Amino acid sequence: MRLQPPRLAILPMEEPARKKPDSALRKIDQPNWAAGFCTLWHRREKVIQEGGVLKIQHKVSTGEFYAPAANPDLPCYLAEVHAGRITPQQFASEFGLLGHFALVPPERRMGGDPIRWFMAHARTVYTCIQLLAEAQSGDAQHLRSILNSFPAGPYAEQGRIYQKTFIATCDWPKRPRAVAFLIVRNLINPNLEGIRFKLHEAKNRGGHIWLGFRALIEVIYWHLANLAANGRDGRSIHRCVECGQFFIAKDERQQYCPHPLAKGRSRCASRHNVRLHRKKERRGREASGCAK
Repeated sequence: MRLQPPRLAILPMEEPARKKPDSALRKIDQPNWAAGFCTLWHRREKVIQEGGVLKIQHKVSTGEFYAPAANPDLPCYLAEVHAGRITPQQFASEFGLLGHFALVPPERRMGGDPIRWFMAHARTVYTCIQLLAEAQSGDAQHLRSILNSFPAGPYAEQGRIYQKTFIATCDWPKRPRAVAFLIVRNLINPNLEGIRFKLHEAKNRGGHIWLGFRALIEVIYWHLANLAANGRDGRSIHRCVECGQFFIAKDERQQYCPHPLAKGRSRCASRHNVRLHRKKERRGREASGCAK
């Protein structure tokens, strides 16, 4: 018996009816409509792990739709899964399944995202972020040492998992930065095949270009590609001064990684402030003791 794709699915590329917009469309209406980020994905549902596969628990929708193309922090959150700071279930519950069902033929669908496949994509995204950060840092010696011990995987490409060994090129070892960008391109480009732009009719003008995709994971790699191409909207990769993890900063002043699930203040910033406060209190007590 063939497994049907889960209820979580991409809306059709055709323009949703604007006469009776639902709450999801109202939420993304501006400025995402203007940017062409109108293809929606489902999130914030109860996700369970069953037989090594992440699945949506409820048959009736309990979540909401959102425009993932409007959230450039998604690669950072998926990289947190590889770093062990959040679980695959937590990511999928907050942002939706990655979309394995949309990338494989019907006979290979498993009713959700296989954990091994999910974790392979998390490793791939984390590796891209790490290499981009090191390449942008300008520390050639450190980058060279990372490339010398470049892990063989497993990595993910669309719906499959594979091992990838490091292959020396004419740029190695004199130009480690060029090699790092070559590896990033080889990891990202195959995962962009489902990204497409389509011209749609727009009121009072000739047309409107929309970004389309098959699966959430493709949008995540699209954000990574934008980041590799000199960043987008002033964003760049930073290393958190508290925990040492990489994150996508909104501006150059940001020093701490955001909350792993984008649900409030940075935990690292809070820990740093608490430590400074306790240090200040300790100094005050010592100063008062000396005064006595």
